[in-house]
Amino acid sequence: MTRMIAGRVGAVAAGALLIAATFGLTTAPAAQAVTSTTVVGPVGQLSEATCPEGTHLIGGGYDVKGFVPIDRAPRIFTNGPSPDKPNTWTAVSEDQVQALALCETNE
Repeated sequence: MTRMIAGRVGAVAAGALLIAATFGLTTAPAAQAVTSTTVVGPVGQLSEATCPEGTHLIGGGYDVKGFVPIDRAPRIFTNGPSPDKPNTWTAVSEDQVQALALCETNE
């Protein structure tokens, strides 16, 4: 039974190629070059990193700064895109944190 399924999958793939050739379907155009930049925010209990003009936020995170007692992990209350500021990553903690924004632009 496994051989029969594998044969059908191959026939379907070949059929799809024939259909694409027959109807002149083309592939998507090549993507433009992408440049990414990491922006760091100030160190504090609230830290925001905003992408520069001409770029957009695609991700982010935080870095814990200073001393955190060994008997507990850092306490992070917010780590994500800002609900109020476009293209801004926000980190909030009772510890000292630094927000990091990953920004991207197409060239």
